[in-house]
Amino acid sequence: MSLSMFHFISSVVESIEPTSGSPYGGQSVTVTGTGFGSLSNTRVEIGGNPCDVKSIEPTEVICTTRAKPENQKFYPGE
Repeated sequence: MSLSMFHFISSVVESIEPTSGSPYGGQSVTVTGTGFGSLSNTRVEIGGNPCDVKSIEPTEVICTTRAKPENQKFYPGE
């Protein structure tokens, strides 16, 4: 398989709002920047945990956080 069959997009994150949230999930997060792809090929993780993408534009992704796994340590202010 040749790499010429693939198109790679370089994304740049400029800001993430809010900068903190609950470990219980359900927080809407807005990521702004450039070069974001389509809904089908975009993955967002916060603290190593998936954030479910709800909408995407070339300069903005909105996702909803999931609850942190029970076995993952939580450090307030992190």
